[in-house]
Amino acid sequence: MVKKIYLEEICDRENLKGFLSRFRRLTGLNFVPFNERGEVVIGKIEDVFKGMPDASEFVEYPTTELIERPDGSQVRLMKLEYRGHLYGAVLIGPFLFADSQYKGRTKLPIMTSDQIDAAVESVESFFIQMIDLAAEKESLARKEKILSVLEEASNIMNSSLEFQNLLEFLMDIAIEITGATCGALLLRKEGKNYLEVAVARGKYPQEVKKIRVPFGEGITGWVASNKEALNVPNVLLEPRYIETPETIYSEMAVPLLVGDNLIGVVAVDSSELNAFSKDDVLSLSTLASMVTKVLENARLLANSNQKLKELSRVFIISESLSARTLDRAGYCNILKEVCNAIDCGAASLMLYNSDKEELLMHAFSGLPEELDSLSIPNGKGYHGWVTTQQRALLIQDIQRDNTIQKCNFLDHFARAALIVPLQASDNRFIGTLSIYHKDEADPISDSDQDLLNTIGRILTSHFENERLFNDSKRKLDYLSTLYKVGSSVSKTLNISKLFDTILQQVQEVMDVENCSLMAYDPLNEVLSLDAAIGLPSDMVGQIQVKVGEGIAGWVAQNRKPVLLKDVSKDIRFANHHGRMDYKTRSVLSVPIMHNSELLGVLNVNNKRSGDAFFEDDQNLLLGISGQISQAIANASLHEKTDMQVAELSLIQELGKAVNSSLDLDSVLNYFIDMTTRITDSDRATLMLYDDASQELYVEVSRGFDDPEVLDVRLKLGEGVAGRAAQLQRSLKIENTGKSADYKELPNIKRKTDLTLISAPLVNKDNLVGVINCERVLSKKGPFTPENLDLLETLGSQASIAIENARLYHNLLNVYLETIRSLAAAIDAKDSYTHGHSRRVTDLSVGIALEMGLARSEVDTIRHASLLHDVGKIGISEQILLKPGRLTDDEFETIKSHPHIGAGILNSIEFLKNVCEIIKHHHERYDGKGYPSGLASNDIPLGSRIICVADSFDAITSCRPYRKPLTFDEATDEVKRCAGSQFDPIVVEAFTRLRNSKHCPIWFKGETLDQEIADEYPLQL
Repeated sequence: MVKKIYLEEICDRENLKGFLSRFRRLTGLNFVPFNERGEVVIGKIEDVFKGMPDASEFVEYPTTELIERPDGSQVRLMKLEYRGHLYGAVLIGPFLFADSQYKGRTKLPIMTSDQIDAAVESVESFFIQMIDLAAEKESLARKEKILSVLEEASNIMNSSLEFQNLLEFLMDIAIEITGATCGALLLRKEGKNYLEVAVARGKYPQEVKKIRVPFGEGITGWVASNKEALNVPNVLLEPRYIETPETIYSEMAVPLLVGDNLIGVVAVDSSELNAFSKDDVLSLSTLASMVTKVLENARLLANSNQKLKELSRVFIISESLSARTLDRAGYCNILKEVCNAIDCGAASLMLYNSDKEELLMHAFSGLPEELDSLSIPNGKGYHGWVTTQQRALLIQDIQRDNTIQKCNFLDHFARAALIVPLQASDNRFIGTLSIYHKDEADPISDSDQDLLNTIGRILTSHFENERLFNDSKRKLDYLSTLYKVGSSVSKTLNISKLFDTILQQVQEVMDVENCSLMAYDPLNEVLSLDAAIGLPSDMVGQIQVKVGEGIAGWVAQNRKPVLLKDVSKDIRFANHHGRMDYKTRSVLSVPIMHNSELLGVLNVNNKRSGDAFFEDDQNLLLGISGQISQAIANASLHEKTDMQVAELSLIQELGKAVNSSLDLDSVLNYFIDMTTRITDSDRATLMLYDDASQELYVEVSRGFDDPEVLDVRLKLGEGVAGRAAQLQRSLKIENTGKSADYKELPNIKRKTDLTLISAPLVNKDNLVGVINCERVLSKKGPFTPENLDLLETLGSQASIAIENARLYHNLLNVYLETIRSLAAAIDAKDSYTHGHSRRVTDLSVGIALEMGLARSEVDTIRHASLLHDVGKIGISEQILLKPGRLTDDEFETIKSHPHIGAGILNSIEFLKNVCEIIKHHHERYDGKGYPSGLASNDIPLGSRIICVADSFDAITSCRPYRKPLTFDEATDEVKRCAGSQFDPIVVEAFTRLRNSKHCPIWFKGETLDQEIADEYPLQL
């Protein structure tokens, strides 16, 4: 609810005078401000216009109205509005336009429209500043301090203090609650019209205590004479100020009154200008009122036993009300004391519910129990009349009274009634306190009215203190909650856990039935329920609300909070609030914003107390939403930073990996796996460029179920990938369903729209290929420019690695062709060993693969097995081709071929790593082999594998001195020699080879078929 403001409340007359003076000097114009009733606030209406209509009519004029005076001059009307509320108007002028037909004699300024607009703008700016200043006067710390001090003062002054101590205590409290530099308490000398200083605090000299201030002289004398509080913001401009030796700029003084009798004056001073506010005047006046009541109580105790009885009852009531919280029984006991003090038959206390605009029975004494839930609407009956009129009502004879229509039991219950309003200092209506005479008793007297008014003020003070205390406690709880939320935000980056913690704190401090947090999905323009307390757990993660739909959707659409005290009465949402399983009464929803960007909506529903939400609740929730937005931003920044660090690490890792390998397949597979992972893609293809056909073909892919993707070929310029290759520029497609360039692969239909990025792989202006990454659009939204930049970076590294691998592959092919020719030359020396090196290589590679060796180890064994007999080049053909058995010397010569072969290859840098394998391929597992007699694991693994393959081929091949064994017979022989001649582990892998995917085609038969072996291509 927007608070209504009044011109007199927001404008200090001295400031207004000062501004008027400056305005006149700067513009040569006068202005006269009016309040909303059309009354002149300051200045003279004759200064602006003469002979014009009544001033109150101006509030109905348009705000830009120009009014022409009878003499031809002009006056400009400016209405003062605040949040749609008219709180006054200002008349500016008179002035002339260049073409005015002026008939007057007084010289007036000639103005242009722009100059008048500028003058209006300066006046409007002044009043806006006044409103802002008025709004900032209240502060939580000050309220808490004053509340605490006044409570302490009330407790202390209600105890038995010596009179002088009481005065000193009052002075100390006055300085404390106003923040004054110094102060003095002056008492009226009995029967005299002057004041004497009773207590002084601060920098006053000792002589000040001897000062006598006559009524009417100085600021304190004026207050004493007029019995009104006075606040002087600048004593240098105050003619009533009596100069003192101290550096004083501000002074405030309030009278100490008992009834209409002046007891003294409390004055406080400050060394600062404008040091005291209206609230300070109110606080000091309240304190002064408390002291004078104590003094009056003392006098009454001394002068009247009846007053003693009344005051004792008031004291009991005050003591009862000094408790911070009272239950219904406590208030009923207080009303019993009221009945005893005034000697009446019944009493009631009703509190006002501003939301429902009715009085509700809070407590009573002497009335039927059925009235426990009584409610009285505004304006109905006696109590409703007091609510509307907000002034006391005394009815001495209810039966004969016809001034007000009776409408409830209380209006007929008693013979006489006195109803007084409980009204706060800001005119806020709290409720009514009433007494009733049920029989022919004495009429309700003036003293009864005074006493009930006194009790009413005490009750009002109690309720105000309770309200202020509760407000302070609530604000303290709110600040504590904001602190806890801020602390939670700074301690964790786990958003889900943080949301649950924040909602628990919100529910605890606001005491609501349920609260929830909905995250905004800008891609689909929906709000998703991400966290909730007080709602069914199965709703979290399942509920989605479109932007603009319902309360949360309205908040998301308009980026504004919504506070509904009764959702059923708001036509915008009355049809939506019943859609959930719980019953919504009061709703508060605020947007979660960060840098003008919507992140979500925070909702709370239904206070457990049944009360509606207020502006303080909204401010708290807005503060928490700010903390949440910061938490989301922090988490997002942290996630982004982590992602960037991870990307850089992966890029470095990719660079090391692809540049450390010269195997093209390894490079391509590692690159596409890493790219898919870094870009969070659902599928990807790496296409290489064929110079001959000028086409792109898929070399490797990820995420495609259909192997036909490997058959796809694209011409330059065809599809997104073809365009990226042709332009040698990266391309990004946010939605493939809306792109004419996207080319669907044959037999691979997409089930949903995708987002796509393609980056060409270019090395030294030469096209190497294209990398394509695709992702389901609804998963994380379209690829970002950052994703595209990252893909380009990865592609630039990969293109170099791919080109290097290609060059290495070509060089390797040259080397391997040389090896193959050399092996063929060796086998050609002996017709019986034709194809021997090839078959040993096939078996050795098959065994190595079956054992799960690394690709590099398999390649080394492939080269070693192909050249294992290269040393036979150095053996005489007579020995190699001898048809009979060899002599011992000849056999020793043959046994030297591994050593010879190693020596030959040692000079070739490329084949150095196979030398040791070739040298020891005739070693036995039991150590009885040659040339070094190595045993077990001392023999290189490649040598142990070639030993099995070489021996198997030897016994299954035809020799002039024996027939070959079948594959099964030879396998049994190999198994028999496991552990003696052969490594058992290698033998085990060998026996599995015929049934594995690594088995050579020729090895699947029963015996060696040379034709099949010749046709089987050697895998280099």
